[in-house]
Amino acid sequence: MTKPALIVSTYNHLSGLESCLLSLERQTVPIAKIYIADDGSTEDTQHLIRSFQNRLPIEHVWQDDVGFRKGRILNLVIAAAVEPYLIFVDGDEVLHRKFVEDHTRAAFPSGVILGTRCGILGWRQRVMKSEPTVFQLCTSLLNGKLINDSRSIEVNLRTRMVGLFKGFRLASPRLRIASYSSTRGGNMAAWREDLLRVNGFDGGYEGWGFEDHDIARRLRQSGADIRQLVGGAICYHLEGDQGKNKALNIKRYQQDSPIICLNGIRELKRSNIGHL
Repeated sequence: MTKPALIVSTYNHLSGLESCLLSLERQTVPIAKIYIADDGSTEDTQHLIRSFQNRLPIEHVWQDDVGFRKGRILNLVIAAAVEPYLIFVDGDEVLHRKFVEDHTRAAFPSGVILGTRCGILGWRQRVMKSEPTVFQLCTSLLNGKLINDSRSIEVNLRTRMVGLFKGFRLASPRLRIASYSSTRGGNMAAWREDLLRVNGFDGGYEGWGFEDHDIARRLRQSGADIRQLVGGAICYHLEGDQGKNKALNIKRYQQDSPIICLNGIRELKRSNIGHL
């Protein structure tokens, strides 16, 4: 397949974004474009991105800061992108060096691929310049700093053990059927034409959460096949904060919604796209 594009969502998290971009420099396969989906960060983020633009094929897409509007900024990027295959990550994740390679190899027509995410607590104010070593993963386990963040933020031995296993890449990652309720937008890949068919993310989700569950559900209803890549496309999540409005988003998600959302890409004005 052609080279994929990455969409990195961020908001005023310099250390996390720097870690993410450093890990993108070490990928084993080329990337067509890296779109920074910026939900209104200050100029410090712009300066950081510029320091990487002579090293990585970066395009910075920015919108005004009027609250948590992740769905809208992602729609702006999807509208601006020309690449057929898009990989979504959060700007507080360090990517395994074979992250893009694994996503690319796993791609299939009308497929939505969910990668593996290993949560690491206590890294928010630090820069993890590469994927953690075996020693660091085991130390984090013993210190209670690993989480299974696809399940619960609660830290106990079981979730820490599962989190540890999620940190190791298998020699032959395998696909399995996944539900849209297990979707995490911080590690997801999909075809642009499939995203356009459902009109992208629902911009009605403001605040933290469930915009990813919603688009996965609508993609499946439109005929897409959602698969989990076990032991591959690994990212290390650096303990991001959960925003407000979670209860409102849960309520919205529980309501019936059309496959083609009513507040998506088609409702955007292209003049609102800010390329910095």
